[in-house]
Amino acid sequence: MNSKPTGQWNSLQITAEKQKYTVMVNSIVVISNFTGNRSLECYIGLQNHDNRSKVFYRNIKVGEIL
Repeated sequence: MNSKPTGQWNSLQITAEKQKYTVMVNSIVVISNFTGNRSLECYIGLQNHDNRSKVFYRNIKVGEIL
């Protein structure tokens, strides 16, 4: 995985075009052109962790790419 050390922020970019997904972690492609089979109408969920984990999010942006 392309994660940064504890205490540093990681960046995550997910691009979804219908059922085709690309995922980048810290500007490195880790999943390229994955084909999914989920509904195109749904909600956006953030990763969940156990009750002992401290998780913070910042600068979350959702937008349509034209």
